[in-house]
Amino acid sequence: MSQDTDLERWEITRAVISLRGAHKRAMDAYRDGLIPNQEIAGASVAEFVSWACALDERLEADPAYAARRDSDEHGQVSLALRFTRDRHTHQVAITTSVELVFERSSDPDASPDLLRVGNRWRPLGLITEPKDGREETPRYLAMRAAYKKHLEGHKPALALNSAFDFLNREVAARGIEIPDPSSEQV
Repeated sequence: MSQDTDLERWEITRAVISLRGAHKRAMDAYRDGLIPNQEIAGASVAEFVSWACALDERLEADPAYAARRDSDEHGQVSLALRFTRDRHTHQVAITTSVELVFERSSDPDASPDLLRVGNRWRPLGLITEPKDGREETPRYLAMRAAYKKHLEGHKPALALNSAFDFLNREVAARGIEIPDPSSEQV
């Protein structure tokens, strides 16, 4: 494992704090289950993806990091998030969509129908892809395959939790202590 300079430690710390904030906002919005909060959730997912990818790329300065990431079930989500980040950035693609589900309640005392609102990662066929030759590179194909395996059709919160867990473990293993947000001064 590489020895981080003070600047690198500070940058990693700031990235993790930003990642935590985006994760918290997304999870709070998903918990509410209200239609207006789906926009907050979508924006927070995009912010989380951006910070997770930046942190993942930063940690790759350690030559052993990629091997640990690629062998860890939660770490493997990072490549899928890179596909998502690249689609957001280069094709202004929308990678999640709102899902409305009506359910019949099994409780005879409850309202007969329940409306649930959620988000899912979109099918690959509905995401704009490059048409300039990059779509045939091994790197692009690996990220696309990771998206299909880890994200497509799944709830964004699952991927966010997996990446959040893995990245926090990696940062802690480097000996970088991240301040508790409740103890930070405003």
